Amino acid sequence: MGKFLYSTSLNLAFEKPCETDLCVVQHQQRDRIEIGIGECKGDRGHISSEDVENLKATNAKLTAMDLECVLIFAKTADDSYRNEIQLFRQLRDDNIPIVLLTNKETEPYEPYWGEDRERLPVSHPFTLTEMARNSEFPYLR
Repeated sequence: MGKFLYSTSLNLAFEKPCETDLCVVQHQQRDRIEIGIGECKGDRGHISSEDVENLKATNAKLTAMDLECVLIFAKTADDSYRNEIQLFRQLRDDNIPIVLLTNKETEPYEPYWGEDRERLPVSHPFTLTEMARNSEFPYLR
């Protein structure tokens, strides 16, 4: 697709380097650029506070460059651990948009496929920001 690109396993070089498992860049209307950086874990892996802090610092650098930055946390598990949810709630409270992906979102053909779809803020998300709005519904409310 012409306005979308992604890469896996990048080292982002700022004053404090940040390793990211996933990077998504999407060009939007009015020259708006959305970038998603993320951490991916297996079903028994834990997203740590260090992972979150590294991505949070990189988010600050990218937003200072007039990029709309969304943090992405993906797990090949059915749910996140309680301590991870607390970290995600803190990011939400800091007004940092986040996309949370578990098996529920990645296994079907389309994310957000299921009985709660009609109650989601955006039933057919096209941007990372819209996906972040949907992530709050099942995980952070």
